[in-house]
Amino acid sequence: MRSTTVFYLFTFLFRFGLGAVGALYAPFLADIGLTFAQISAVNAVYWVAMLAFEVPTGMIADGRGRGWSVAAAMFCYAVGGFWYFLADGFWHAASAELISAVGGAFLSGALSSWIVDAPDRTQPVSKVFGTATVITGIATALGTLLATGLFVTYGRGVAFAVHGAASLCAFAFALLAMRGKEPERTMSEFKALRCAVAHMRESKPMQWAAAIQASYGIFQTFNMFWAPLLLTRLSQAQIGHLWIGMYCVLAVSGFAVRTRFGAKDGTGAGMALSLVLSAVPMIGFAFLPSIAAWIILLVAHEFGRGAFAPFADTYLHERIEPGYRATFSSLQSFAQEIGMAATLIVMSVVMRPFDNDPHAILWLWAGSGAFSLALTSFLWIRRPR
Repeated sequence: MRSTTVFYLFTFLFRFGLGAVGALYAPFLADIGLTFAQISAVNAVYWVAMLAFEVPTGMIADGRGRGWSVAAAMFCYAVGGFWYFLADGFWHAASAELISAVGGAFLSGALSSWIVDAPDRTQPVSKVFGTATVITGIATALGTLLATGLFVTYGRGVAFAVHGAASLCAFAFALLAMRGKEPERTMSEFKALRCAVAHMRESKPMQWAAAIQASYGIFQTFNMFWAPLLLTRLSQAQIGHLWIGMYCVLAVSGFAVRTRFGAKDGTGAGMALSLVLSAVPMIGFAFLPSIAAWIILLVAHEFGRGAFAPFADTYLHERIEPGYRATFSSLQSFAQEIGMAATLIVMSVVMRPFDNDPHAILWLWAGSGAFSLALTSFLWIRRPR
């Protein structure tokens, strides 16, 4: 089986599991007694833990093997999913987030590096990442459809059981199909770290990319509260169907990266444009109160978000060497996770006076979108020429 086929099949399994959780995550946490501030705090546990494990796991991926790291990631995701299924309070949920964070750290640098350096890859990376985004949209929609169908009978926690089962399948698939399908390793873990740090210090484009990826963390304000907000207007089943539609839009955004523009975007314009397309709709929610307008804004936001990751991955992987690729990818992810963790920590404080008040979400989004626009404009002006 060709490496690109393996990559696409793995992407489907992994994203199917995550899709099961997406529309039910925050409502499930509310069901077990968490307030808006606690929901932000429990998710902050995930991103802070990711920060702690990100670089060491990237080093392991370069030293021990990317396929091994991907398998380890999915084992952790499976354990975390099943443990979350049993969660009954803040600390139980936080411990499940911690386990899943180890999986996320193992995966973030290893998976993209595995396919970029695959000996039999013939397609350009922009096309590979664009196709993976299309598959992500389809898989997420199907996972959501299954979970929202099951929750009526089994409760919202069933989403995490589906996530755990899909992750376990992805773990077995990675063990069978990904290990060994990569170039011979030429660097130890610490040599890879030294090379990655040196590259980051010397490369203005990579420093700029790290800054713009950190700014992406602002959109955690959307991730946490879109479902609680829409539950004021729609049923859980309707939200699940809307989530499916949003991820069909994500699939469409993958084609934007497969175009000639995506293949030749050497300036990072794709990343900047994606951030603008994501930020503007967040401002609109506070000023366009109809549910029809909200749905249009959700679609526009998801299109921008969907295009960002493959544009960023393409920009990154075309500028680094294979020997320390996973470690350097982890350094870039580290920057993005700083933005996410910082956003969640701020949210857990800002939302405390407004716990369980959905109207506060609208103004949180408007402020976040305006700040993102200002920061993106500043970074674009300061981009390397």
